[in-house]
Amino acid sequence: TTLELAPILVINLKHQNSYSYSYSDTSFQIHKELYMDRYLPENKKNIEEKWNQVEKLKIELERTSHQIDKIMKFQGKHSGTELLKGSIEHFRWKCSRAKEKGESYDDAERTLMWLMNVQERVERKFNALLEKKVDHEQNIKKIFDTQDMKKCLYRLKAVLVREGQTHWAYIWVPRDGKGDGHYTSTFDDGSWMKFHDTNVEKVYDDLVLNETVNNYHSNNTIYALIYVDHKYDHNYTNITDVIPASLKEFVNRDNRLFEDELQSQHRSQEDISESTVDIDHRTWGSDSTTYGTSDFDYLPEQARNTKSYQSIMLKRIELFGFKLGQIDVVKSLLEDYKDPSVNSLDWSEPIPLQSGYRGKAKYSAMVTAYDSFKHTTFYIMEGLEQSFQDQYKQGLGYLYQALELERSWVNDCERNGFNGTNLDRTIFINTFAKAFLKILNDGSLEKAKDPKSFPEGVENALSVLKICISFKFIRDGFLNGLTEGWVNLKKNIEEKDTYDRATFEKLSQLISSYKSSEIPYGLDIKFSFDSLLENLEPPKLIDDDSLAQRYTECLKKCKTQFKDVAQAIELI
Repeated sequence: TTLELAPILVINLKHQNSYSYSYSDTSFQIHKELYMDRYLPENKKNIEEKWNQVEKLKIELERTSHQIDKIMKFQGKHSGTELLKGSIEHFRWKCSRAKEKGESYDDAERTLMWLMNVQERVERKFNALLEKKVDHEQNIKKIFDTQDMKKCLYRLKAVLVREGQTHWAYIWVPRDGKGDGHYTSTFDDGSWMKFHDTNVEKVYDDLVLNETVNNYHSNNTIYALIYVDHKYDHNYTNITDVIPASLKEFVNRDNRLFEDELQSQHRSQEDISESTVDIDHRTWGSDSTTYGTSDFDYLPEQARNTKSYQSIMLKRIELFGFKLGQIDVVKSLLEDYKDPSVNSLDWSEPIPLQSGYRGKAKYSAMVTAYDSFKHTTFYIMEGLEQSFQDQYKQGLGYLYQALELERSWVNDCERNGFNGTNLDRTIFINTFAKAFLKILNDGSLEKAKDPKSFPEGVENALSVLKICISFKFIRDGFLNGLTEGWVNLKKNIEEKDTYDRATFEKLSQLISSYKSSEIPYGLDIKFSFDSLLENLEPPKLIDDDSLAQRYTECLKKCKTQFKDVAQAIELI
């Protein structure tokens, strides 16, 4: 609790250092209104009682969720209801087939009826659990949703965002007040505006509250939320002008000089355009307001709206160079080699360039960097595609090689004076690597729960740990999430005493290995990540157009197969 709340609250957001693969990554929300009553000292006793109620309900909610998972995640990955449906269809087919052949199908029919009864009971139980879960969630919300907890209201007024060195803000701008006094602001009398370096534009609630949240773990990062106490949230119409006359004159003079400079540039541009080809006024598919009329003028906004892992980076060398900070080189490239015969393109298509620039010394460093960037993409793509066939270890091998190439590429960029960090895909690669490792760990844990396959489960888990160490996932908390399931298994074994002493010791050794992030000396493990890397076939190289198309399809599949990862990195 606090003695007094300030009229304006600035909430600074702390971000994870690692994009670890966990469900908690997607829980962040922005609320338009906050009730701060729970932080007031006069509510301390009441709040403690409410939190006790919340904790009890959370325990019940967790139990219910666990029961739902047992049905929906049979053996950790299959839906029990879907398995039943598949079995029922199979026995229906057997009965039908036997009937056609004139054979007896009594046993199959009895099994079918039994399965249908089981399905009915399971679905009835499942629906009851879902209703119970919803009730628990609603009851938790209702605990603080009372009139005594809705007196101290704060409203969202600004969301501050950054991408690299670029900053902007979403600000709630009320409509002008009527009369000489002031009136209370609400969310019914204004609109959200995006204040950027180059423009101001009206945006909708959905962009601020939803898309901004989806970008929370991407390069477009929220770093502060500003709320205002509703008691002080007024729109003032008569504000006393306290700006000194000298400052006013300075600003006005500076504005006039700026307007003169703009007019001079405009006249120069008109003179140039009269002696050359007409400037093409193409329409680009960007949500943001753009400025200027040449191809080069559109690049800053496009670069801000493009992620390093998007397939468009494989088709547009001018966009690639701009993000590397090679602005003058890109400008020269467009001036000297742009094909003047093509005047209308979708922004996702490359600006057509005449052949010959690749052999010029002026562009050689950027071209080499671009070719290396695309070469690494082959390894990223191969790693992701291996996962579509459940070949996660092979996928991790290719992702590891991609990571090594990416780090080397960033270092080469720095030596050439390029801003390689703008296109660094390390986080993208690591995020999928962690997703693969979590899947492998969960599979190992399921095997270990069966005494017959326990040794294989532990062996597989140690191989997962070996790969984690190779990827250097040992200091960011990722291993803690993998260890939790094994610790719980150990507790269950201690309670039931179902495993022999040697097996129990091996499990203890595994948990110790995870916690210390190292393989104990003398522990024999069959799996070798180094051998896997040595035996990987190099990705098959294809032409640039085919690469971009295949990579686009690969990302689409990833967006479907790894929904939590896709949301965490704003996969487009």
